[in-house]
Amino acid sequence: MIKAKVMNSILGGGSTARLFMNLREGHGYTYGAYSSISPDKLVGSFNANAKVRNEVTDSAVTEFLVELNRMINEKVTEEDLQGVKNYMTGTFAYTLQNPQTIASFAINTKKYNLPADYYANYLKNVAAVTIEDVQEMAKKYITPNNAIILVVGDKAAVSEKLTKFSLTKEVNFYDTYGNDYVEALKPAPAGMTAEMVLEKFVESKYGLKRGKELDKKLSKIKDVTVKMTASIQGQSINVTRYQKAPNKFAMTITMGTMVVQKQSFNGTIGKESGMQGTKNMEGDELADMKTSSVLHGDVNFDKDGSKYNLLGVESLDGKDAYKIEITKANGNKESEWYDVATNLQVKAMQVKDAGEEAGGAITIVSTFADYKVVNGINYAHRIVQSFGPQTLDMVVGSIEVNTKLGDDIFE
Repeated sequence: MIKAKVMNSILGGGSTARLFMNLREGHGYTYGAYSSISPDKLVGSFNANAKVRNEVTDSAVTEFLVELNRMINEKVTEEDLQGVKNYMTGTFAYTLQNPQTIASFAINTKKYNLPADYYANYLKNVAAVTIEDVQEMAKKYITPNNAIILVVGDKAAVSEKLTKFSLTKEVNFYDTYGNDYVEALKPAPAGMTAEMVLEKFVESKYGLKRGKELDKKLSKIKDVTVKMTASIQGQSINVTRYQKAPNKFAMTITMGTMVVQKQSFNGTIGKESGMQGTKNMEGDELADMKTSSVLHGDVNFDKDGSKYNLLGVESLDGKDAYKIEITKANGNKESEWYDVATNLQVKAMQVKDAGEEAGGAITIVSTFADYKVVNGINYAHRIVQSFGPQTLDMVVGSIEVNTKLGDDIFE
């Protein structure tokens, strides 16, 4: 197993390994690419993975296969081998400082029926690994022609380009439970368009169709404050959203008296602050904040350069909803769902770049429920937002209108 670990470390064990250097440093496809090899008495496994953008998915798969085949067909350099040996020797020695390590050695020896002197001879066996041993392990455990290529992403954006990796030229689709995926969308009624769905949404939310009468109604609303209680990972927090005409926005997340996170837009500058400090928003992030900060901006959905496509009707929790794909002016795509019966928005999904430390792109899914009329406008009073492994369940406690919010809130 030591020989196999050395081989895997060269291939995808860290930020100096081949997969990382190719997919991140060489091509910029990802924030990190790695591989792992897992021994098991019954079923062992080899895995290589990365998080990449939809548009480079097929290119990333190609580079994975290049590096896998390279490990098999080419001998590693003495420099690469010695570098990994030095790293494994150093980390092994370091872990011996922890009493738990010694206990885990004893457990592993018993659990995996290892030789009694396996760990006593570990460093000697690492030092003895040769270039030929590495290639032998690659040929034994890496089998690209038998690989299962699993992609989680936008079906429409990536599936066609993945057919070239299949011997049958077909791509199989599965749901989150591993069952065969059945296309959920039904055709929308003849003549129905995305713009018609959004027009109905505006009327259902604001009680009036778009026009002068609605503009007059909304002109009387100068600011809105929405106060919510929420729970995340068992912790209770407070979320407060502030908006002020024409386009100022702030949101604070507090735990007790401590501000955990704040986002703000003062009409020109967008900021995000938290436990790790404050940063100014730039690029697409700032553009998105500018658009979303407009008070009642959803009324003028056709003014920001976005394009809308009605994909069909999908069942959500037993109720039909129109699914709309939105292509922003910058090319980014989002999805929104609107209840067929009520015309109100019930779901939204978008992909955002969370930064290198957070693992790159994450999918944010929001659901909206329990609509109630406040000051003549229909507001969702329960919003559940999931991002990565976390879920934020927010319940609206109050919605306050025209409280004369000061501009300092948005700085």
